[in-house]
Amino acid sequence: MLDETPPLWQVLAARIGSFVNDIKSLLLTLGPNENNVGFSIALIALSAKLAKADGKVTVDEVRVFRSILDIPPHEEANAALVFNLCRQDMTGYATYARQMVRILGDSEASHQRRLDVLDALFYIAMADGEYHPEEANFLKNVATIFDCSPEDFLALQSRHVPEIWNPWTVLGLPSNAGFEEMRAAWKRLVRESHPDLMIARGAPTETITLANRRIADLTRAQGEIIRLFAIRDSKTETITQASGASESWPYP
Repeated sequence: MLDETPPLWQVLAARIGSFVNDIKSLLLTLGPNENNVGFSIALIALSAKLAKADGKVTVDEVRVFRSILDIPPHEEANAALVFNLCRQDMTGYATYARQMVRILGDSEASHQRRLDVLDALFYIAMADGEYHPEEANFLKNVATIFDCSPEDFLALQSRHVPEIWNPWTVLGLPSNAGFEEMRAAWKRLVRESHPDLMIARGAPTETITLANRRIADLTRAQGEIIRLFAIRDSKTETITQASGASESWPYP
């Protein structure tokens, strides 16, 4: 009979349990063929440490963490063990962020995967409906380690934080961008977020589960901008008719 490969959560629980007081040392023991394990440990550690960044770990934060990682019911106990061990680990979160950069490399696809991780972390930070200053500082520091541009970070903030939401910023555009420029940006971002393309660039299941949420945000931003164009179109048409001019608004 063929040996069955142990589920990831069992592997993580076993490996982390043996380094309970120093998970950082565990990461140093992983070989090149264990990058998926290293990535998962780094992601779980960042998630756990972000959840307690504001001084408390809420039920909502744990619930979002569980939904992002799509934990099978029979692995709940192992997942809880891994999360709590990472939360209690004394290693600073910057160590895990740098470990993730090392694992992912520096290709364009790797850059996008780091943005995927930041996206997941933002969901956890906002799970309780509050963008705490310590969470904001945590995410900004991780973004710096990830070499995330200010524009990309602002777009993530705008998507996730209601007080900062701005449809133009979500699509990475200035507020004076034209209709075709907006539509092109929306198509590009939706294409980059498609689960099939995320799989092609090596994104793990943990981040693919966020694709539909991201596409929904992008589509919401597009819809708001289209309505703004429609309002401006209507006002321009009214002014044109009043002045007797014959030119029409250039956007369909």
